[in-house]
Amino acid sequence: MKNGDLDRKQTNISDKQAELIKQALNDPSSFEGSMKITQGSKVLLHIKDGKVLVDSARLVQQSAKVELNTPDLSAKQMYQQYSEGVNHEGLAKTKQTAINAFQDGVNREDVTRMLRTEDDGYKKLVSSAGEQLANKSLNQIVNSAIAKTKIKDNVQSRQMKQEKTVTQTLTA
Repeated sequence: MKNGDLDRKQTNISDKQAELIKQALNDPSSFEGSMKITQGSKVLLHIKDGKVLVDSARLVQQSAKVELNTPDLSAKQMYQQYSEGVNHEGLAKTKQTAINAFQDGVNREDVTRMLRTEDDGYKKLVSSAGEQLANKSLNQIVNSAIAKTKIKDNVQSRQMKQEKTVTQTLTA
């Protein structure tokens, strides 16, 4: 992709979809709906209802960068979103919720804030072991979730490269 133009050899999207992507990249504030561009499980770009939530690949025009600093979801909304469907309890739920958030491109500070204010496992740990130990444990959980997310991204990246090599070999 260069200046919002897509390489037709690399993608199977329609002209209408390509135009919507170009519009979102050039003027995200006028984009309605939600658009995510991912590589493996890493979110490179996420635009939702005119707000740029994630732009780790710096795809959006410079004039729209101001949107990156506006908070999108409250900690409560984030927790509801990222803990949904997690079938663990206690600190295992805390870790999986953090992994889900990191896979969606949420930064460490926001994940930690979300867990401190909303996670029952963390709150129970504070009441039983004290805030200092709970914060130390939360930091270890967050570090572990980041590591697990990076490992998953690396595995998926390798698999994508292998699939591409196999496809190139088959077409050659």
